Parts: sequence; C-alpha cells; structure tokens
Amino acid sequence: MWLHSDHVTAHITAQVLQMLVLVYFSPETCDNQKLRQCLSYFLPVYCYCSSVNQRRMQSMMLPALDVLSGVYDDQEDKSEMLSPSQIALQLVDWTDPSKVVVLPGCKVDWELHLDAAIDILKNLYRVTEKDERKMLCQMLPKLTLPDTLDNVKKLRGLSLLVSNLEEKRPLNDSQSRNVLKKFQTSFEKRFEEQLGDDLEKTEQPETEGSTEDLKEYQDFLDAVDQDQDDNGSSEADDLNSDPDAANDDYSAKVPLKKTPSKKTIKSVARISMASLRNEEVTDSEDDEPAPRRSGRPRASRQPDPKVKAVNEELASLIGSSTDEDDDEQADSTEKED
Repeated sequence: MWLHSDHVTAHITAQVLQMLVLVYFSPETCDNQKLRQCLSYFLPVYCYCSSVNQRRMQSMMLPALDVLSGVYDDQEDKSEMLSPSQIALQLVDWTDPSKVVVLPGCKVDWELHLDAAIDILKNLYRVTEKDERKMLCQMLPKLTLPDTLDNVKKLRGLSLLVSNLEEKRPLNDSQSRNVLKKFQTSFEKRFEEQLGDDLEKTEQPETEGSTEDLKEYQDFLDAVDQDQDDNGSSEADDLNSDPDAANDDYSAKVPLKKTPSKKTIKSVARISMASLRNEEVTDSEDDEPAPRRSGRPRASRQPDPKVKAVNEELASLIGSSTDEDDDEQADSTEKED
C-alpha cells in the first residue's frame, strides 16, 4: 500500500516537473514575467539542492526537449523562444552533479551524466532529423563525467554504443561526426584504467566474461540491426539524407530507457498552454489539427486525470497572478483619473 502510494507520488512529482519545464520555456509565457521570474529561481534551486531532484530532471530531459523542439519548429517568430540547443545546454547545466550543494548525510550521484550520455547515444540511434541529431551531439561534450566513476558496466555500455553508431546509424554532417569523435576519444582516454582491455571486448560483446554485463546494450543494438533487416539495409542512409522518410513505427522497435512517453508529455504541454490562455481543450471537428513534425506522435486527447488535476491547480495559480496584475492596473488607472 505504501509502496503504491510512493510510486503514485513520484509519478505526479515527475509530471509536475515536466509541466513546469515546458511552461518555463514555452513561448506562451514570454509575456508573463512574474511566472518566468519565479520559475527561473525555482528550477535551478530545485535541481542543485539534491541529487534526487537532479535525477528526476534527468529522467525527463530528452522527452521534454523533444516536445520543445517541436514547438520551436512550429513558431513563426523564433525570437519568442530559446532555440532547442540553448534549452538543451540549460537542462544539462541543471543536471550537472558537480553543482549540487552537498549537505550532511547526502551523497552526490556522480552517475547522473553517465546515464544522460547513454540516453543521448540511444536517442541518436532513434532520431532521424539532422538538426536534432546535431543538437544531441553538442550535448555530449557538456556532460560532467568525473574520473572517479567506477561503474564498469555502464562505462563499457557507453563505449559500445559510441563505437557502433558510425556503422549502424552514421551521422551525415561533418560537425556532428567531429564532436562525436572527440567525445569518444576523450571518454576512452579518461576511463582507460577502468575499461582496460575491455575496450577491445566492447566491439565483441560476445566474448566470454563480457556478454552478461553488456546484454542490455547488445539487445538494444540487436533491435537496431533487426529493424534495418526488416526495412532494408540502406534505410539508415535514406533516413539521414531525408528526415521525412522516417518510419513512424521505428521508435517502437528500438528499446529505450523507460521515460515518460511523448504522448503523455505532449498532453501535459497542450493542457498547460491552453490553461494559460484560459481555453478549453476540445475535440471539435472545426478545429484545425496542429502541425505535426515528421515521425512524432500527436498529443493524446485524453490526458491522465491526475495530471489534469495538477494542471488545473497550476492554472488557477497562474490565473490568480494574472487577476492581481489586472487589479493593479485598474487601480493605477483610477488614480490617474
């Protein structure tokens, strides 16, 4: 009973955090300076005060970034919103374990950015759009990977993902290739002692003694190979050269770390933005469908009731702030008269 309650609480906390991040970076709030100022203080303080909080932010970093990239692409006036690359660097900074305030009895989770690097590499196998892959590559050198990391399984897994990317999902622009190569060289040099002779085994995970440790990552790569076999050996090149050729079913075939689904996050973002405009989310046939990015599922029309309740609560708070502003303006106008 208690475990179930804790799980529900953690889920709602993650959903609220996702919503706040989406609202903070959304162009819908560019004129709401009070809200922006509040979130600009809260989000970094929330992350830097605890590794647990940073872990929550890290778990939803890429899904939220994916949603915000779609919003940015649909914007006519790009000046109202930070670019996806700028948002990505901000999220990386908020999850930097070296910036956590160390309190008595608390430990720093130094594997935060190691897990983030693994998630980014897995996303590079799935994502097909050139700009998005370039943005993901640019995040890698900004990650904090201290020399003290001793989780050999994750280190070898990351090395395996990096070394196979060129063959299985090659990058089609020289800048991204150079960034990835520098990251790989720096990573293998920094953790040469931890990896040792395993650098050679990384390319041959079936070697005795390494199969069990790398099974999770090898299964991921096997799924990528299987997808290529099912859709043609030249699909990777076609996807890189033509992002619109992406198969909608591809992402379902590649196993990723369990993070909140895009549909759930897009639903939260949609409800939050509608709340800020005091609009209702309807399924009217007269409504024109929102522009859709290639390979991205549309937002769910039926949001989670618990998430909806949280959104309504936030919307009421935002509405209260807006009402106060209107009252202040009305008072000032009466005094002038």
